Amino acid sequence: MNWFYCALLGLAALSPALWFLASISLRKTAPLILNDSAPKAINFYTAQLEEIKIQLQNDEITPEQYKNAQLEIQRRLLQQAHTQPPLKSQKGSLLGCFIIAGLIPIASLMLYAVNGTPSLPAFPLSEQIKKQESENHKAEQLIAVLKEKLNAIPAGSEKAFPVLVLLGQAELKTGHLKEAATTLTNALSLHFDPLLAAITAETITQENGHVTPYAVELFKKALKAAPDNAPWKEQAQRRINQIGQ
Repeated sequence: MNWFYCALLGLAALSPALWFLASISLRKTAPLILNDSAPKAINFYTAQLEEIKIQLQNDEITPEQYKNAQLEIQRRLLQQAHTQPPLKSQKGSLLGCFIIAGLIPIASLMLYAVNGTPSLPAFPLSEQIKKQESENHKAEQLIAVLKEKLNAIPAGSEKAFPVLVLLGQAELKTGHLKEAATTLTNALSLHFDPLLAAITAETITQENGHVTPYAVELFKKALKAAPDNAPWKEQAQRRINQIGQ
């Protein structure tokens, strides 16, 4: 078998993976990453909320100053809980998929030409699986801790907001989309934030497999309140445009 047919076989073998990567680049947004310091973040921001509440009770600050300080603490919590990678254009993602698909068989042929037979050690897949299982186990433990904290907070209390945000992110990380959508919606009912609204809308969209009217409503509210340089605005607008398709 000559090298030309080897290259064709390599591309044919990679075609399912190429199709999968292309579909992912068209449908998915950049994943949200949960900050591993979630328990510390809860304690820190809860303590700050308690401190300004005491200052208000002691007439050390005015009600307006208390409200502004409360909003600032909640904003910092959202920044602590979320890391939003920059969104890339679909064309760039697709081009990258085709380039990678073309380079892999070429690199394989070059390696074979140099050495003749494969001599590299097998990829430690079992170790990767164990690592992923360990991360999932830690995330599930975090969910249990956050739910326990949430149960100790009176219903409707503003103290529940930071716990709900972090719980929703933990549920997202473990793939519990339905639970995450409910949790983040509950957080929005306590305090509206454009980034949180966009995340909630995207979670609802992913869970249902399509853009729902409620998700569109959240996306529109998020865009209206978002700063001009918010990196997720383009993706939110694309989701809104999908409702009529």
